Amino acid sequence: MKQAKQHVFINLLLLALGIALILVGAMLFRYLSEYATDRKEAEELRQIARQGSMKDPKSPIDFAALKEINEDTVGWILACGGEIDGPVVQTTDNDFYLTHRFDKTEGSVGTFFADENARPAFDCSLTVVYGHNRKDGSMFHPLLNYKEEAYYKAHPTFTVYTEEGEKTYHIFSAFYADYWNIDAMEDDMDIALERSLYETKEAEKLRGNTETTTQNNIVVLSTCEYSGDNNRMVVYGILTEE
Repeated sequence: MKQAKQHVFINLLLLALGIALILVGAMLFRYLSEYATDRKEAEELRQIARQGSMKDPKSPIDFAALKEINEDTVGWILACGGEIDGPVVQTTDNDFYLTHRFDKTEGSVGTFFADENARPAFDCSLTVVYGHNRKDGSMFHPLLNYKEEAYYKAHPTFTVYTEEGEKTYHIFSAFYADYWNIDAMEDDMDIALERSLYETKEAEKLRGNTETTTQNNIVVLSTCEYSGDNNRMVVYGILTEE
């Protein structure tokens, strides 16, 4: 009798484990499928953005085609040696594009978006661009590489394309923000320089001259960073005449 009960228990346990493995496998398959779909859609969007770009000599990006898909388009960002390569949108709700793709369908991948207070985006003193840190290495995940000075030296700039043309930003600071208030430019420029994880070439030029810096076009790239509570990785770039 005792052996029969043990046999039943073992069978039930194996059944439970089998069901658990099936559920985990299904979740993993769905997880990987979503990432694959997101990457495929991102590549298709890059092809759309560039296939008609010869119509406009000012930019390699076909903004007319992008705006047919999403009228919220304000730019296109190219950074980290091309690992970051996608459109930037802007709306009056900073939460919307956290959970919506470029075509406005729901999706955890989100979209690169400029803070609603930066108007006009990329043509004001400070534009903050947000993007998810995706586990498959997509979206703004490559920004985490700026923890290392060697990576900064290999990639000291990033580019933003707008309908007005191309803008190259020279990185002058990279650090952990802890959801620090990066919007108060007048008060925070010295802090941004001091908090950088390493000294940059551009910081050497700006140090002690932050009053004029606030009059320039600065872009901050921001993403989640999980080594601590509420961490963010932020990368500051400034538009220069060089």
